[in-house]
Amino acid sequence: RFLQIIRSYGLPEPVLQYTLSIHGMLTIPDFAYPDKKVMIYIDGYAYHKGRGEERIELDRRQELILQASGYVVFRIGAKDLDDDEMMQLYLKNITQKLI
Repeated sequence: RFLQIIRSYGLPEPVLQYTLSIHGMLTIPDFAYPDKKVMIYIDGYAYHKGRGEERIELDRRQELILQASGYVVFRIGAKDLDDDEMMQLYLKNITQKLI
């Protein structure tokens, strides 16, 4: 769904399931613009269900490592994909990072 939204907004095609190994950490954002150091994760309820605090802490750690290495991280809730107003805000921010 997010890929369709990106295309309709006119953004360039991202790399899907980009694998990044950095500072001993392996992460696979759902969408990435590696040349611009932009990583996008789509997080849904099913992703975090049953993983609780451990999963949230790992996400925070990954985000901090990425940011300290010059990456911009967007975490978009799956429910936001159906919220036009929220998606406009996300897409505006993503576009600014790609310019």
